[in-house]
Amino acid sequence: MSETQLVRAVLDTLHAQRVWCWRVNAGLTVFGAATGSARRVVNGAPKGTPDIIGVVPGSRGRLFGIECKSPTGKQNPNQKAWEQKATNHGVRYGLARSVSDAVALLVAWQLDR
Repeated sequence: MSETQLVRAVLDTLHAQRVWCWRVNAGLTVFGAATGSARRVVNGAPKGTPDIIGVVPGSRGRLFGIECKSPTGKQNPNQKAWEQKATNHGVRYGLARSVSDAVALLVAWQLDR
């Protein structure tokens, strides 16, 4: 399963469990350059932001971030920096290499209040 497919599967699973979460696009995206149409640059979330951001159910607003990776994927330096900054601020952060990894993270975060 590709990382893109994993993100979609995790989102679908968490949404089915009524978890408030969303996909985040980080960095710059350029539209129109390949087609010759007018070029448009969109600045997304800061580099390193995890693929999925949400609120731990029942936590009264505690945020979480899930970075989805393939079995061999590794965090880049921006992702490691985001993880460190987020955890220093009490944000829950985890790597998921499968849907079951993501669900296990959420269960652990719900128990850790």
